[in-house]
Amino acid sequence: MIAQISCGFETNFDIESFESIIRNDPQTSGLPNSNNPIQIPLVFHVVYLDGDIEGAPGSTNISLTQITECLAKLNSDFNSSIFNVEFCLALRDPENNITNGVERVNGSVVSGYNNFGFIPYSNETEIKQLGQKWSNLDYVNVWVVSKITSSENQVGIAYFPKTTSDNLDGIVIDYNYVEGLSSVLTHEMGHFFGLYHTFEGGSETECPEDIECDMIEENDETEICCRNQGDHVCDTPPHKKEFGCPTGNNICTNDNYTEITNNIMSYYNCLSRVFSSGQYQRMAEVTSVQNVLKEQIDAHVYWCKHVQNYQFYN
Repeated sequence: MIAQISCGFETNFDIESFESIIRNDPQTSGLPNSNNPIQIPLVFHVVYLDGDIEGAPGSTNISLTQITECLAKLNSDFNSSIFNVEFCLALRDPENNITNGVERVNGSVVSGYNNFGFIPYSNETEIKQLGQKWSNLDYVNVWVVSKITSSENQVGIAYFPKTTSDNLDGIVIDYNYVEGLSSVLTHEMGHFFGLYHTFEGGSETECPEDIECDMIEENDETEICCRNQGDHVCDTPPHKKEFGCPTGNNICTNDNYTEITNNIMSYYNCLSRVFSSGQYQRMAEVTSVQNVLKEQIDAHVYWCKHVQNYQFYN
């Protein structure tokens, strides 16, 4: 039986203001027109427990192989011409020194880390200030921690772009889920680029609001303004906050569950996990409007070869 796991996506910001900016900005994509993907460099901050040996079985000091397998899975999950990106490990650090994109720090120097790991809003700032500062204008910061202690069984945490301080911006992930079969990093990266959960506005007992709102004109066609409610994406049906891999009909729509149970931004754990076309379009829009990784995207620098052919610096 697969445990019910959740994510710590933070919504403690003015959602209406955020969405009004997305709706009112005429831009539709923050990515330059190119047949080649925009290469986005990641830095993994491995916050290990004192005494853990790098790469040893069960060690919080995970190996480079585990990280590259997780990165390959991330690139496999992000597969769209609408949001054409490729993630890689950084080849250069902020001081332009050669790097393999992995920073290892002993988290035991932070109070409580040995027993409780990462505690949101408690030791978060201390953990994220360990080691070198990597600008969120150039890199996606990923902190790999021993565990996340919270009110729910969280294995990942992410902020929406431009909704927190530069020092906290990025992704946190439980080290157990940095591997080649897990889509946890993909799910959190979806939040990083502006995606809500597909059950946004709902709960384990209530369906998200699904009402007809004002009609809008788009491409000379009239459509329901579904982008103003729920997860603000039109091709992801509303559903309750559910786990597992249900079959039959979705009680919120009375349609078959199949249309939503394989979506990466849900909590379902069916084997096939994908983004919808509407979600890719939203990520492109949010990237443009919120200037996500603006310096890196404007420069259109090729930071890496494909991860499977990656030449590492040790």
